Amino acid sequence: MPDGSAMNESGRNSRGLVGLILLRALIVTLILLTAYPIFFEIPRTFYYIIAGTIVLSLGFLGLVKLIPLNINLCVQFFFDVAIVTAMIVVTGGEESLFPFFYALLIILASVYLGMRGALYVFFLSTLSYSVLLLYLSEQRSLPLMFIIYRFYFFTFLFVATTILSSILTERLKRRSDEFSQVRLTTEEILKSLPLEILTIDNSGNVVFSNIRSIERSKQIKEILDRGDAREKEIQLGPRSFIFVSQSIVNPESKLIGKLAIVTDVTELRKLQEDSKVAERVRLLAELGASFAHEIRNPLASICGSVEILASSSKPSKKLKHLSELILKEAQRVNGIIQDFLDFARIRPGTREKMLLGQLIDESIATLPRELIKSRKMKIIWQDDRSVWAWVDGERIKQVVQILLINGLEAIKDEGELRVSILGDDREVGIEVRDNGVGIKKEDLKRIFDPFYSGKKAGTGLGLAIAQRIVSEHNGRIEVKSRPGKGSAFVIWLPVGAV
Repeated sequence: MPDGSAMNESGRNSRGLVGLILLRALIVTLILLTAYPIFFEIPRTFYYIIAGTIVLSLGFLGLVKLIPLNINLCVQFFFDVAIVTAMIVVTGGEESLFPFFYALLIILASVYLGMRGALYVFFLSTLSYSVLLLYLSEQRSLPLMFIIYRFYFFTFLFVATTILSSILTERLKRRSDEFSQVRLTTEEILKSLPLEILTIDNSGNVVFSNIRSIERSKQIKEILDRGDAREKEIQLGPRSFIFVSQSIVNPESKLIGKLAIVTDVTELRKLQEDSKVAERVRLLAELGASFAHEIRNPLASICGSVEILASSSKPSKKLKHLSELILKEAQRVNGIIQDFLDFARIRPGTREKMLLGQLIDESIATLPRELIKSRKMKIIWQDDRSVWAWVDGERIKQVVQILLINGLEAIKDEGELRVSILGDDREVGIEVRDNGVGIKKEDLKRIFDPFYSGKKAGTGLGLAIAQRIVSEHNGRIEVKSRPGKGSAFVIWLPVGAV
């Protein structure tokens, strides 16, 4: 399939051909109608030649897209030589000045067809003029020296024109090709850069831009026109950019335009933010783990003491109730501590090639039955035993269980929970989608923060633990949610061993 440059070149050649066709009819008409003195009547033969030229031009216009360009041009120059010969005959024959138009045809042929075209028209012109001189010499009994002189003079003119026009045309073509190659290479480099570039002249017209988004191009041009900053970070839609402007001056230090370089730093800012969050989480986890161990030890002692007091004698109903309440709350505190220790724990784990479908089956099988029975809901899972990844099976099952339980708890009365496997050759995903209450837009940025929970009885560590485990696998968790419509969490994991 032709590329853009080839199509542009073809378009330019077609336009040049149409221009040549129209120019021929115009020149022939203008010359023949003005070549005769105004006080003489214009010969009828002039009108015949003009009419014939116009008819041929219309015919050539109709053939522009039907026959190849070079063949079309060769046919046109053949008839052009015939038209010039006819003009010589009707404007004085051997005394006519129109043989100079053969030289013009040679130049045009050199421009459109190169050296071969110039030679082609040279031979046609020389042959036509020679035959015409011989014919006129027999008809009018012209002196032989006059015929030789005219033939020598115009043949020399045709040869010189052919050589000079060929040399100049080849040089021009070579320079044009070099310029086109430089321009093409420069444009390709600029368009391939991971930067967006826009330049304007002093009138505010865009000279060059590799920005594909029309809307963003307009916004950047407006900032460049205002000239309110040389370097700053700007927000265009949902993405962040570093905007740098620079004046463009010529060798005489005169301002000729402005340049804007725009770099998309959205992902960089996201990585920086994630890095800050990860560092805060790490410090919190290390500090919290020490506190958790210190709290767990006296908690165990309290639980043991309460159990001894409760079993040492026949307790009253009130004492028994208080003992059970203390033990229940102590177990709850112990569960929170265990969750926190799971979150704080950093371990590489043992990874092996495992089928994700098997992990999902085991995760669904270990869900609390009472949670499912308490709501009118169903879990839709189409088993897929063809997708695998290198993972720590127990920890990824923990992540899937967290997402499944969150999805079930997000469904108030009835609904469905869909589990599916996504992915390609580079990464695979486990999607858990519910049609529950959804998550508010302002809460989406905080759901992975430790101790942040939208549930009254939640510890706020479930999603933080899930994200930490997936990050240890060099993966990521994506979430999409609409209040009242439900949520979709996707665990993305690399396929290969990392």
